[in-house]
Amino acid sequence: MVCVAHIDAEAIPTYLSNVFQITYRVFTFITNAVILRYITSDVLGIINVSVPVSAAVSAALAGLWLHALSQPAPEVTSEYRLGVWVTAAMVVLETAAQPLVILAQAMLFVKLKVVADMVTLCSRVALKAWLIALYPSHAIWAYCVGHAVSSALLVVIYYGTLLWHVRSPDNCLPVKSASELGPRLVPGQPVSAAGGRVLHDLLRAMSLLCLVAVTFGWSYSHLLLRLYGGALLTAGPAVSLLRAQCAYVLLLAVNGVLECYTFAVMRQEQINGYNRKMVLLSVIFVISTGIFTRLFGGVGLILANCVNMLTRIYVCYRFVAGLPLEPAVSVPPLLGLRPPPAVAAALELQDIQKSGIRSFRDIHVDESNILIWQGLIVPESPPYNKGAFRIEINFPAEYPFKPPKVVFKTKIYHPNIDERGQVCLPIISAENWKPATKTDQVIQALVALVNDPEPEHALRADLAEEYSKDKKKFMKSAEDFTKKNSEKRPAD
Repeated sequence: MVCVAHIDAEAIPTYLSNVFQITYRVFTFITNAVILRYITSDVLGIINVSVPVSAAVSAALAGLWLHALSQPAPEVTSEYRLGVWVTAAMVVLETAAQPLVILAQAMLFVKLKVVADMVTLCSRVALKAWLIALYPSHAIWAYCVGHAVSSALLVVIYYGTLLWHVRSPDNCLPVKSASELGPRLVPGQPVSAAGGRVLHDLLRAMSLLCLVAVTFGWSYSHLLLRLYGGALLTAGPAVSLLRAQCAYVLLLAVNGVLECYTFAVMRQEQINGYNRKMVLLSVIFVISTGIFTRLFGGVGLILANCVNMLTRIYVCYRFVAGLPLEPAVSVPPLLGLRPPPAVAAALELQDIQKSGIRSFRDIHVDESNILIWQGLIVPESPPYNKGAFRIEINFPAEYPFKPPKVVFKTKIYHPNIDERGQVCLPIISAENWKPATKTDQVIQALVALVNDPEPEHALRADLAEEYSKDKKKFMKSAEDFTKKNSEKRPAD
């Protein structure tokens, strides 16, 4: 076992490491789906019990779990007591390996972690599935055996591999004590500048990935659980729990990234202040847990965790926002939380195309830049209903926090649109713009302005005066101009 772990940790190519990670996760996913076909929901809840770390706490809480809390019915399982004590013992066993897990991570033994995780998880799940298939009425016993074997393998792999390194003639471990594992500052570079760009990119990546999970997770939770676990998972509250969990994952990911950066740049006195705030946030979490679980049951527990994550995100956000922006950081890190303008524009384009809006047709998007749209405004009121007018919409890099710019590419005889195609549209003015405003609202406001000019906000004073003093003459001139200069209206 020692030699195998050493060879894998040092000789396996990086791409195989990625293959291993994907393979064992797919394997455990499929095997768990098989297990769900052999056990009931009551047994499923029991075998997923977790016990806190450390021997003393595990022993104390295992006793509390067995004697103070309600026990499952005897017909469900007669091995519940064994399961609790084995779980506590295996937690203690795995805790013994954690110092070496940390050391291996610090020494960048990435492949060792991949191999260890693959061996332990695959052995646990495979053994569990095999034993449950053979003895469905002894699921707790099968769980205990699988957990014990995988925990023992974890300890053997890490202790064996690192012991081999220590005893080898060319001991490659570059540390002599645990104190050398702590972080160090790069000389001459502010710590906030070193991680600012990384924070921005991580926040952007996590936000996009988790938004995808929320979008599809909410819609397909029932189907996924049906395919994965059959009627066992879809009969109860599992669908609602999975949907709530999708939202929680988004907050959990953002909080994890923000807290890592916050702790990296905080001074000791700031960390102490943060810990005091955590006490208050813990009280809020306990109170919200009690309230939400009473109101919403199991979903309430996830909602309480969402509240906890939101409060922690707020604390970290305030701290990071107060940091001075270093010259080495060209983009404020917290802007990573904002969806990229290209994503926002793509989503809005899809909504407009699905809506079938008839006043904005023939939409074309620049292949090299989705932030530039062109389309035809098709008015319904005279004198502009004699043609169509091509416009261009440019979304700025700060969209949706800054408004898009609308320009008429087709000439139009209109008091609110000048000879260069610039339009006076209040909804996209700097003082009126709101980030929640959608592009279809802008288009609707633009069409309304074309159909019903507003001379009080004119860009062409001569046309505004003509419209106000001699509307009949204006309408005739505008109709003739439209027939001459506008584009052909699209066929219905």
